[in-house]
Amino acid sequence: MSEPVFQTVWPEAPAVDNSMSGLRNIDSLQGSRIAFIWDDLFRGQDMFSEFEREAERRGKSFTAIPWEIFGDIHGHTDEHDVLERLPRLLAEHEVDAAVIGVGACGSCTPAVMRAAEAVEAAGFPHWR
Repeated sequence: MSEPVFQTVWPEAPAVDNSMSGLRNIDSLQGSRIAFIWDDLFRGQDMFSEFEREAERRGKSFTAIPWEIFGDIHGHTDEHDVLERLPRLLAEHEVDAAVIGVGACGSCTPAVMRAAEAVEAAGFPHWR
């Protein structure tokens, strides 16, 4: 009896070179201004609150710039306008770094990745 043979497709796309300079870090959360950028889906407001609580518990308090300032990065309304405004708003609010969420599944993940790219292209560190 022979083993069945299955055709498969490799799920990984080829690597693409881009001009992004790579991960940049801030020295400390303590005293930093951290932007929360969200796709207005899932439970971002809960996750951001928990992020703040945990940082405070660890003695790393920071100023949170709320996600409402930046708009919905998901695309149901004006995603492209939101992404275009991000560099100006980050600078205007003197942001040191951004937390971008929530790329949990489906269309959320590409929305988060597009926002992360916009934040990095504007020269700001980010966590996703």
